[in-house]
Amino acid sequence: MAYSSFLAIDKQLKEEGFILGLDELGILMSCSDYHIYKKFQKTRSEIAAQYIDVIQEAFSLGIIPRVYLEDITRSDIENFVIPLILAIEEMAKKCDKKVYFKLCDTLGFGVPYEYASLPRSVPKLIHTISKVTNIPPERLEWHGHNDFYKAQDNAVCARLYGASMVNCSIRGIGERTGIAALEVAILDLVQIKAENAPNLNFEALDELLEFTSRFEVMK
Repeated sequence: MAYSSFLAIDKQLKEEGFILGLDELGILMSCSDYHIYKKFQKTRSEIAAQYIDVIQEAFSLGIIPRVYLEDITRSDIENFVIPLILAIEEMAKKCDKKVYFKLCDTLGFGVPYEYASLPRSVPKLIHTISKVTNIPPERLEWHGHNDFYKAQDNAVCARLYGASMVNCSIRGIGERTGIAALEVAILDLVQIKAENAPNLNFEALDELLEFTSRFEVMK
């Protein structure tokens, strides 16, 4: 498993053959108009076509793509994100492949409130995408940043509303402003489903936190 930006992987796939022997690859695909028009200086239809070309190239090389839908909480879900997912899913079905989708709250704008509007509402975002595209939970992943101190709550909401995977790090450290803390996510899991508790060794959490406290970068 590896990951790369759309522009980098597009160059590697189409010009260099990309012969690293990978069987799975994460491909960053920015979805917000800020990235599409300002960063890439393209239209939505132009960038969507290029994204789909990259997926097709990955399929032809036997690589399973993990599509990282970047900046999704600033994106047009109904008119860009969902059509893009459906187009990728249609291609994957024809090639008898499965694509995994990571929903990335790149700037931490997501909120854990189901009554909030799209694209900010994490519950509504996960539910809408899974319902409209019929993507099962095992192919939906959440990656949320902590710019506004909601990474933990958003991770829990994403899990509850249909994403089977959420990205975490020890103490939530790293990933710029941080993401959900692994140890807190584990405790959240236990509080939501108490039956998970007997299968967990909580003493290991103390050992893990004590070990990481030795590193100056984590103080």
